[in-house]
Amino acid sequence: MNVSRIVSLHVQSDVTPDAEIISTKKRNRKLKPRSSGLYLVRGGGTYLFQIRLPKRIGGGAGSRPIRVSLGAVPHQEARELADALAALARMAFKEIEKRMAGYEGPDLAHIVSAFADEDIPADDWPFEFATLILKGGLFDLREPARAPTPEEAKGLEMMRGLVRIGREVSAKQSGQPHDEMIADNADMLVARHIAKHEKPPEPGTSSHRYYSSTQLSDAPLQQTIAVAPAPNPEPRDRKPITPRISASFVADFMLDRRTVDRRPSNKPLFSDLASNYLAVRTSSKSGKNKDISIAENRLNLFVELIGDHPVDTYTATDLQAFIELLKHWPSNPKYRPAHLSAHEIIA
Repeated sequence: MNVSRIVSLHVQSDVTPDAEIISTKKRNRKLKPRSSGLYLVRGGGTYLFQIRLPKRIGGGAGSRPIRVSLGAVPHQEARELADALAALARMAFKEIEKRMAGYEGPDLAHIVSAFADEDIPADDWPFEFATLILKGGLFDLREPARAPTPEEAKGLEMMRGLVRIGREVSAKQSGQPHDEMIADNADMLVARHIAKHEKPPEPGTSSHRYYSSTQLSDAPLQQTIAVAPAPNPEPRDRKPITPRISASFVADFMLDRRTVDRRPSNKPLFSDLASNYLAVRTSSKSGKNKDISIAENRLNLFVELIGDHPVDTYTATDLQAFIELLKHWPSNPKYRPAHLSAHEIIA
């Protein structure tokens, strides 16, 4: 007789009823948003370069960040721009620290003098200075300057020399540390610097007549008898000789450069090129930009004092005249009434 084995329906399992099955109930983990990278933040569809001033020059964790818009560029390009601007920012921070310690060197620190005419709090200039350097650096990174021609390089060298002389003269007048050798002999140094970079006269333009040995050999030789010249009687009404050298002579750079004669030219006016330049700078910025406003004021002052002429008719004398007039330009805005012209203010 076959007896079936009794099997219990209550099967014991090693898995408890309230056990959580991981394979069917995975935890919903939220992915963290991807970081834009060091010194980079996103604002809408654009990237912003962001950095704070170090604590040693008035910055720190709680200070407002310096932000420069990079525009709507690919992430890789934004990353490269941020790396370059970060290196430039560290250089600017070192120059700010040197200036705070009283160092007056020939590096980036001299650019701070551009803020002398602006209403900027004394404790806020490090922020404005670093912002200006970074915005200028971004412009140079996006539009690298071409190599200057030999003529342009010569003009830039002359411009740097004149600007340095003008800076030392301004420092002397405002009672700041300056190079006495340059400031006390500014007029002579300007004249020598301009003469050094002016074009030499072209061959054949001299008023003197020169003869070569071949010209002398071709001329027929004539025998002449030396005769003593007859003495000229002294005229009774002889006029006094006028000296050719006079200290009252008016130099070219002392003339009104707005009305001096200039050669004909079909080149555009200085104001047209300057306006186009500022428009390009403005289009690459967002909002009102202080360094563009400063450049606009300086260019307008140059046109008021020297005149608006074709760009290829300006000479080194115009630069010398501009530097001479800036010696009398008041640094305090309250002494520059808006209803007066630049020449009226200087007068």
